[in-house]
Amino acid sequence: MVAIREITQQLFYQYDTNRNGNISLKQGPGYEAERLEQTVQPGLHYDQVTFSWVSMQRLFSQADTDHNQEVTTTEVEQLLSQLDQNKNGYFEYQWSPYGIQGELSQLFQRYPEERGLIRNYSVPRQNFVAFGAPIYPHAQGQSVGRGY
Repeated sequence: MVAIREITQQLFYQYDTNRNGNISLKQGPGYEAERLEQTVQPGLHYDQVTFSWVSMQRLFSQADTDHNQEVTTTEVEQLLSQLDQNKNGYFEYQWSPYGIQGELSQLFQRYPEERGLIRNYSVPRQNFVAFGAPIYPHAQGQSVGRGY
C-alpha cells in the first residue's frame, strides 16, 4: 500500500520548483507541469548522458478544478482519491510478472508520465580503467622513476 498523501508529496517535490506549495500551469517561465530529467548510463569507454522532458500536465490539468492555472496539494489529493476504490486513503497494489496490479496501476494507466528526448550524448571516460586495474604510468610508456 502507498498513501495518496505520499504520492501527492512526491509529485510536488518533483514538480513544484519554486516550493510555494502550488504547481503553476501557466505557460511561460514559471510553468511547472514539466521538468527536466538527466540520466547517466555508465559504460566501459563512454557514458551515455540523456536529457529528457517529463510531464504530468494531464493529471495537473484534471486536478485544477477551480481553473486558476494553479494546482494545490488538496486538488491533487481529491483527484487521486477518486481512484481509491475502498476509500481508505491508500492505493493498494500487488506485484506480478505482468507488472503492478490494483489501484496504483489505474493511476499509472489513467495519468501516465509523458516523456520526450531532448538530447543524448556519448561522453568518453577519462582515466579508463581496464578490468578493474588502474592504468599505471609505466604501462603507458612513461617512467615511474625506478628505471622500468
